[in-house]
Amino acid sequence: DISSTRQAKALGIETVYQDLALVDSLSIEKNIYLGKEIVRKYLGIEVLQNRAMKKGALKFLSDVGINIDDPNRIVEKLSGGQRHAVAISKGAFWTKKILILDEPTAALGVIETGRILNMILELKKKGLSIIFITHNMKHAFLVADRSVVLCVGK
Repeated sequence: DISSTRQAKALGIETVYQDLALVDSLSIEKNIYLGKEIVRKYLGIEVLQNRAMKKGALKFLSDVGINIDDPNRIVEKLSGGQRHAVAISKGAFWTKKILILDEPTAALGVIETGRILNMILELKKKGLSIIFITHNMKHAFLVADRSVVLCVGK
């Protein structure tokens, strides 16, 4: 029985919400590592390991097919599709078992939607289990192995 976000995360479950939950004024790298920063202690003081976080963010983004040349780019300067890709990458980066995606293609154009769906397929190929919540059945059929249809909560 999972009764809190903390329990879900401990079980290896991450969620990407429809509103993305990104901090617009932070960089891509800092959003990916937010709350889970790599630090090293020097004389009892924790110091951020920015180089290691940048390297980790770039490698993971590349592994899932996202071409972002500068992980220091501020999130508010990204397109809608890029913002969705960063949010999904953040969830996938930290999950160990299940990634829940709530309407990941909502409010995106055709090209951006295609990129997000391809990214989801890449994550699936890497063995990640994904719960894909959508109102668009075409998108569901493109990425799903199994499906459940709910109508008015039933």
